[in-house]
Amino acid sequence: MSSEPVSERRRWVRLCSACNNRCCFCLDRGALDGKLRPFDEIVAELRQGRAEGSARAVLSGGEPTLHPRLPEIIRTASELGYGWVQIITNGRRLGYPAYLRALIDAGLREVTFSLHGSGPDVHDAVVGVPGAFEQVFA
Repeated sequence: MSSEPVSERRRWVRLCSACNNRCCFCLDRGALDGKLRPFDEIVAELRQGRAEGSARAVLSGGEPTLHPRLPEIIRTASELGYGWVQIITNGRRLGYPAYLRALIDAGLREVTFSLHGSGPDVHDAVVGVPGAFEQVFA
């Protein structure tokens, strides 16, 4: 593990405009229409990123774990030559061990969690979902 800053070029890919939280601060609230980007469109964007020299794929949403083909998207990014695949997530679905294992087995290397409080009272109030804090820490 290095303490050096990441210097590789990144390709940031939004997988959907859906989220299972209702954060009071969300800047994308007006754009969250529940739509999932087509798999082929996502792959084309990942290919373009590799062609432009990106070595890291950053997958986000809305909430990327809501895309039903997320394991396949991660696997495809790895097969395209991304040496590092990351998701940015509220973490709620990662509390299901089989789902998390599927993402890791597909090539997921990093998870960036969105936490909004040091305990359930604050976090759950901010994200608008009772029990969300416990799901993240599961």
